[in-house]
Amino acid sequence: MCTKISVIIPVYNVEEYLEQCLDSVINQPLEDIEVICINDGSTDNSLEILEEYAKKDYRIKIINKKNEGIGVARNIGIDHAKGKYIIFLDSDDWLKNNAFKNLYDIIILDNIDILIFKILPYDENSDKFFKRDDYELLGLENLFKEDFVTYKDIKEDIFNISVVAYNKIYKKSFLDKHNLKFPERLIFEDNPFFFDAIINAKKIKFNNEYYLYRRFRDNSVISLVDESHFDIIPISNMIIEVFKDNNLFEMFKFELFNKKIMLIRSEYESMDYIYKKKFFNLIKNDFLRFNLSFEDFIDNFKESNLYFYLNALKYDNFWEFDFYNLKSKLELQINFFKQDNINLKNWITKLENNNNNLKNNNKKLKSKTIQLKKSNNNLKNENKELLILINNLKNDKKKFFLLKAGKLQNH
Repeated sequence: MCTKISVIIPVYNVEEYLEQCLDSVINQPLEDIEVICINDGSTDNSLEILEEYAKKDYRIKIINKKNEGIGVARNIGIDHAKGKYIIFLDSDDWLKNNAFKNLYDIIILDNIDILIFKILPYDENSDKFFKRDDYELLGLENLFKEDFVTYKDIKEDIFNISVVAYNKIYKKSFLDKHNLKFPERLIFEDNPFFFDAIINAKKIKFNNEYYLYRRFRDNSVISLVDESHFDIIPISNMIIEVFKDNNLFEMFKFELFNKKIMLIRSEYESMDYIYKKKFFNLIKNDFLRFNLSFEDFIDNFKESNLYFYLNALKYDNFWEFDFYNLKSKLELQINFFKQDNINLKNWITKLENNNNNLKNNNKKLKSKTIQLKKSNNNLKNENKELLILINNLKNDKKKFFLLKAGKLQNH
């Protein structure tokens, strides 16, 4: 009988956080797990900590290797995993208590290929938890009630789902069947793996619970924008190749090119100037490979991606490229503010029209009120006259009975 869950944890120089991570794993109520820790050439005390834990818990398996990056480490973990399901955990993050049991109970019920859950990020600097739209699965709330879906059911949302590996649990036989592996010796490795998995899965489920706490710290890989972030270019091309390999390129081509340019533009705009010149040359050479018509871009691309792509093709000098990117960005902002101003004017006009309508209605109501007051006064006068008439009738009736009584006496 195979293990229920294999936990794959790449480890690299995380001595400060590793114990919290491991404690959150081995203290889970679901005990039928294996913990595969890949020491990726750590130079601090991470290996010693792993060895101490392995002595106490037979479920912890250590694989020692030279530093080659998280993609290689995760792939080694997949190859060694004996569990029915696989979950990836970064060594500075930690799990919610009872995460494994709850996830296993959900995924086993309908034989799910991929279960996607929510993450609660933690900012180490402020010592506070916070929320992020992608980790909240924002916009996907309608999927929480579904038993399972495929990529065909979420075509509009597929590029809005967080690609990270650690907010998902995967069926091992599904990964093996499609030979799903991470790109190696590149960062952003989650991207191609995610898209390859999501379009091949027959049963995808979304869960509205937090099962993982994600640590954000200043010296982590994701916080350092340097030459390693040039990897976004080959990674963006790998995403496109995934869709081509699965005969889905034509269906998603405009979304794919928008995604590609957005990923590259985002890294370029957050990068220090000392790296930008080299990055620009790589970007230009990459963009020249694509034979995209201007009409396609005009009709199907976001303006911010459009100017970035066209400027890269137009200018050979990094400084010009950077200047005209900034110029284009400012023009977009100006156009946005202009449109916003038009919208505000239209809104004000609408409010003024509504106000005039209210004034007219108020005048009509005042006129009706005056008429009602007159009618009310008339009714009051008529009521007074009726009261006088009734009193007269009462008096006449009284006189009649008195007179009748006197006549009877006289008679």
